[in-house]
Amino acid sequence: MRHIISILFILTISCFAQSSANSPVITSITSTNLIVGELAAFDITYRDTRPDKSPPEEIAIDGLPITFRTHNYQNINGERYFTYRYIISAKNPGTYTIPSLVLPHQGKSAQSLEVTITVHEQDVLDRVRAPYRDNDIICYSKLFPAKTTLYAGEATVLEYKVYLPSNSNPQRWGLPQPEDATNCTAWRFDPPSESNNIGNVVIDGAQYLAATYTTVLSALKPGKASFGPIETDLIISPATVRSQWGFMRKSVELPLPYDATEFQVIDYPETPPAEFNGAVGDFSIIARHPTKESISLNESITASVSVTGSGNLSQITAPILEDTATWKIIDVSRVEQGDERKSLNGTAEFNYILQPQRGADAFPRFTFSHFNPATKKFYIETTETGPLSVTVPTTSGNAIITAADVPAAEMNDILSPLSEIDLGSIPKTATSTIPVSIWQVIPASLLTWLLIVALKKRSNALSLQNTEKSIRLEAFKKLENAHNKEFLKDAGSFIERWYREDRPAEIDAILKQRDNQCYQPESAQGPTEDQRKDILDTLKKFILLALCFTLTISASSDAADSFEQWLQGDYKAALASYQKQLAEHPNSADLEYNVGNCYYRLNQPGKAALHFERALSIEPRHPEATRNLEFTQKMQGSILAPKLSGIELWASKFSVSFFLQITFAFLWITLLSILALKVLRVKAGKFATLLSATVIAPCIAAASFYIWFVHPQRNAANEGEAAILTQFSPVLTEPIKLSGKELEKKTLIKATPASPCRIIAERGEWSYVALENDVRGWVPNDTVEAIHR
Repeated sequence: MRHIISILFILTISCFAQSSANSPVITSITSTNLIVGELAAFDITYRDTRPDKSPPEEIAIDGLPITFRTHNYQNINGERYFTYRYIISAKNPGTYTIPSLVLPHQGKSAQSLEVTITVHEQDVLDRVRAPYRDNDIICYSKLFPAKTTLYAGEATVLEYKVYLPSNSNPQRWGLPQPEDATNCTAWRFDPPSESNNIGNVVIDGAQYLAATYTTVLSALKPGKASFGPIETDLIISPATVRSQWGFMRKSVELPLPYDATEFQVIDYPETPPAEFNGAVGDFSIIARHPTKESISLNESITASVSVTGSGNLSQITAPILEDTATWKIIDVSRVEQGDERKSLNGTAEFNYILQPQRGADAFPRFTFSHFNPATKKFYIETTETGPLSVTVPTTSGNAIITAADVPAAEMNDILSPLSEIDLGSIPKTATSTIPVSIWQVIPASLLTWLLIVALKKRSNALSLQNTEKSIRLEAFKKLENAHNKEFLKDAGSFIERWYREDRPAEIDAILKQRDNQCYQPESAQGPTEDQRKDILDTLKKFILLALCFTLTISASSDAADSFEQWLQGDYKAALASYQKQLAEHPNSADLEYNVGNCYYRLNQPGKAALHFERALSIEPRHPEATRNLEFTQKMQGSILAPKLSGIELWASKFSVSFFLQITFAFLWITLLSILALKVLRVKAGKFATLLSATVIAPCIAAASFYIWFVHPQRNAANEGEAAILTQFSPVLTEPIKLSGKELEKKTLIKATPASPCRIIAERGEWSYVALENDVRGWVPNDTVEAIHR
């Protein structure tokens, strides 16, 4: 039992212990403060297995003999411990260091910790005369603080030494009880274990036992601090002599008082940084993330952050999450510690449950600030990070919803691409409803001019589409001018160029005739005039058929192939195909719409919204693009303009100039009606009409003017170029690259994909944008794209 208690003492209550709980070697000592002549124990304990080679018989330190005494083996709670004990003889006062020893263990090298010992003169002890029966018992005690001048929040080790005469036979060492702790806090003292872990020394010719109590004291704020007075209630059982019974022992209490110890708490030499939360000591920080390369926004991860070193470990708070703009803390907890929480050396570990936010592209970082009393400086350390792909979950299923008049509020997925595509060579425009009035000749003329321009563009497009036809016809004319064997050769080349696949029998017959008459050695004659005429007629017939259907078949074939790829779930291939067609037909709203669908399925909702908007810019009343844009922006929580009121919604169906012109028209009616009543002599019927006009016209003019005043188009900001945010992006107050807390400070708003905006200005890699909610700020160029290319 004594050996077990001894091992437990070494593992948990020793004055100096190995800082790493997983280290194969544990270093411990009964006390780091000795007086001249005192003997103390120094132990090296191996975990699990006996060492390959025993430690040295003697540790050579000038002025401090350390010699090997014994070794033992214990099995405690399923763990084995091999302990090698040394005896330290404190002969001369001074400070000594037991160096770190390199010890072979399990084929590797393990190291013991460095230990510093201070040997004091015996006169530093406080002498206490404790009354006992007719004789007093002379005892000694001393509180040895590692430091008496501390920074605010700094922790230090206190060793309280008690020396009792060896013949007092202590039965219980008790616990020192401080009466007061001013401007400081301290853990309860750890008591010494059984007598085999108690040192001994000769004082004034008498043999004494030396017991060591340890605790950790922490300073609070600048100013004076004090600890104590202290009183320790010990139980002793000294021998007494009685004439009738001979030698007898009786246990009695022995109160041992000790005066208060004062400390000076000083302030930091510089202003603490904003990240400082009271950690004082020499620390390092490390974060461990899960081994993942990609997670969804709906998932969470658990990160472990460890702070290792020497200082006020028990008071350390959780390190600060640096990337608060892209990560959210669900929960944070500290790993519970045992008695090691009383130690100044060790590790404080924290577990974080974190969820990524939009814009996260790397594992989170953590910041920890501490003040190092040795260097008298503040340090800010940030953990390392690594790339991480964060995907936005889609709500879509496998079924494809056909294009139908489905309200956006009831949609659970985007509408499918269009299988039949209008290539849209002529851009479609919306025309406002115009009242019938003679003064509208000008807008009617403007409309006529626009139609002429549109027809001209259509004509140019058709001309471009007919380029292939022209080349083919020119080649045919060249063929008509050839004769003899050259005619057959040119006819064969013409067929091989324009009829590569699925050639009719008549065409193949021409190729055979060419081969027989032009490339056989025995043949030297060309075609007859009748044969030449038949060949030209055959080619002319098939060339006309081919020219009629080439473009139509090609376009419908490409669209069908792309739609088939979509149905098979190969969205990347479908996107590439639709983009190729879009390059050839840039004015096709249907192709823009289909490209947007592919981007949505590829989890790029911002790009999808961009192409839906482009489809609507070509064809404002495109029903599928309208529905899918509304659905995408709803699912992404995009930043949109405030909802329109009833009158604003109705007014938005007409242009803002329409109501202004109505206002002017009825003002003219009002003015002319008043003048007519005053100047002209009108009959009763006309008089009633003019009178009604003078009353009704100004009312209509006022109502029209009010609608013009509140019209959404008049109040909308038309500055800059219409665009869409294609990626999640913080909108910043200035165009600079930031991260962590600095990014959060400069962030005006976190803009989600598919949010409409306007690009007001550009500056290098940055764009100054205005969102629909009137927020203006800077975003990277690669997160925003103009609707009109």
